Amino acid sequence: MTTALTVGDIRPILDLTTSFPLLDDAESLASQLRPLLVSLGAPIDAELDAVLTVIETNPVLVEIGIAEFRAAIAGFPDDTLLTDVSGLYGETPGGGGTPPTVVDGTVTYTLPYSDATIVVEGDAVRVTLGGETTTLQNVDKLSFVDGSLYIDTTATAGTLAVAYESLFGRAPDAGGFEFWLDAIKSNGVDYFALATTFVQTAEFQAAYGAFLNDAEALMRQVYTNLFDRTADQAGLDFWAGYLRENGIESSIDEVFATFLQSEEMTALVGTTYPNGVFV
Repeated sequence: MTTALTVGDIRPILDLTTSFPLLDDAESLASQLRPLLVSLGAPIDAELDAVLTVIETNPVLVEIGIAEFRAAIAGFPDDTLLTDVSGLYGETPGGGGTPPTVVDGTVTYTLPYSDATIVVEGDAVRVTLGGETTTLQNVDKLSFVDGSLYIDTTATAGTLAVAYESLFGRAPDAGGFEFWLDAIKSNGVDYFALATTFVQTAEFQAAYGAFLNDAEALMRQVYTNLFDRTADQAGLDFWAGYLRENGIESSIDEVFATFLQSEEMTALVGTTYPNGVFV
């Protein structure tokens, strides 16, 4: 099954639902199919998981009830694309009456980010465009014509954005952000490796070079840039002492990495980027 779903992809599944009274015809297929399989103890291998993910991220299968969907596709041949079923999509968020494209957790829109209203609640992402609201599940990124919104359920994207803003004094560039986000989430790169790389750059030297001979002044700037607050005296004394003891340029990366992984940073990211990070 591909992301370009056809009536024939879904009709056999709908036929099976008639055998399971546990399914609610008024609710969507996308919200019920995986939980049903799990409750029945059915094995979900990689291929089935991929199929379920396609269903769970298809805007119609998320929004429309099973009974309503079954009625909508009645009479259409199996090779009919869902996008060609009259009245099923209407003017949808993809633009031009077609649904957004879903590939590997990324939903692609043909409209600018500024046109969208997005609310993230747990694993659900509600996207409103042109008066139409779509609820998506298991989505990592929303791609628009002018940039991408990274859904941040683990605070990783937000922490990375803060790293760029606090160490370089600028918003992240798309290429660098994508590289480091993938490195952290998929390749096991930790914040110590990231901080070590960042503090060796010319951008870091330009932002912090004036403070690298004064541990206390440096830490005051770090607290301001990372946490947007004045350093507490106990924290200032401890970390300034740590830098003096271990050498400022030799240990500042450890300080940044520790701060990026702190509970305060996680809380800050949650309030600063409640609906993800747009780059």
